[in-house]
Amino acid sequence: RTAIEIDVFNGDTQKIQRLEARGFSFVCHFENKRTYDLAQVDLDYTLEEGFTIQTFSESLDFAGRVALVQSAFDNPSYTENNLKGLMASPDYIDGYNLSVISPDGQQVAYCIGWHDRSKANSGYVEPVGTHAAYRQRGFAKAINRECFRRMKANGISIVEIASRAEPDVANYLYDSLSPSTKRAVHKYGKTV
Repeated sequence: RTAIEIDVFNGDTQKIQRLEARGFSFVCHFENKRTYDLAQVDLDYTLEEGFTIQTFSESLDFAGRVALVQSAFDNPSYTENNLKGLMASPDYIDGYNLSVISPDGQQVAYCIGWHDRSKANSGYVEPVGTHAAYRQRGFAKAINRECFRRMKANGISIVEIASRAEPDVANYLYDSLSPSTKRAVHKYGKTV
């Protein structure tokens, strides 16, 4: 038997009714998708003294970024090849690959912004991470706001960020950035 799963916004009652009529049932609240109107969000931020934000290309510290990602996501299998593959994407924009740099030169938080080619003047941010030793200090909020600033300067007016459903702690960060909308994505499934 093959399990079929489909994601649907929880407010899409017509689609949910059609799925249920075809034998699908609710599996879980899978993720949240937030939309930010860059004309309305706060783009100001401050960093602790000595910390800065720069593009990844300003340092090209691959080992430092790999260590950051491994810590941020508890993912020891992340390698330099993963990072280089991401940067080789035809949609990669260097100016949106940002790092918060500590006074001693360590990358402590990062995010990557992207233009959404399927929607005019839209973009998204994915991934976002903070080194475990530097959490709860505002670095992820600051780097998202800097990415928003850069995207807005390039004509992007709407940005989306998706996150795992609660209790994922990233939801606190993304809610604190004042999204204009937040929609729950539910997973429905069926065994055939």
